[in-house]
Amino acid sequence: MAFSERPGVAVSDCVADHCPAGARGSRPDPPGFIRANMRIAPVPTLPEIRLYTAHPASGLWRFAELDEDGSRPSPPYWAYHWAGGAALARHILDRPETVTGGRVLDLGAGSGIVGIAAAKAGAREVIAAEIDRYALAALGLNSALNDVEITAIGDDLTAGPPPPVNLVAVGDLFYERDLADRVTAFLDRCLAAIRLFSNEHRT
Repeated sequence: MAFSERPGVAVSDCVADHCPAGARGSRPDPPGFIRANMRIAPVPTLPEIRLYTAHPASGLWRFAELDEDGSRPSPPYWAYHWAGGAALARHILDRPETVTGGRVLDLGAGSGIVGIAAAKAGAREVIAAEIDRYALAALGLNSALNDVEITAIGDDLTAGPPPPVNLVAVGDLFYERDLADRVTAFLDRCLAAIRLFSNEHRT
């Protein structure tokens, strides 16, 4: 499993096939591992937000072991801050009227960077939807680190109806065609009911 879909990630740090001999089967508890092995650092262009962030010695390959059902977990995209999410977060912080008093959905939340920005900017409620259980752990730690409250949902919302929110924020979910198609169809269903913005719409 490689990170060919997104640039700038060290494959050797994230692929189970490159883990040290004898290390498999020792996947750690996510919150404890993140606290112990990832660095707290401000996000470039977003000094208001700090995140637990991966570095070359983080040992993220330990999260690449097969799950109990034999499936392979998603690559740890949540351990990095991506340009699309950072741009949306900066937009929200610079224009708090975008979210103030509203209910915001951060779709594909990853590290939680966009949801954290919305909460800091005055959103009444922030919901973060993310299907990766390790991302959910990081999201909880990052929200606490930034002293904001975020409601996490561990379900794929793209197959269902629009949620009762005022705004949907989408960053970095258009890097694969199948995913982009699902997200686009979901956002199309949201258009009639809620305010919508996204950092990109690739075809």
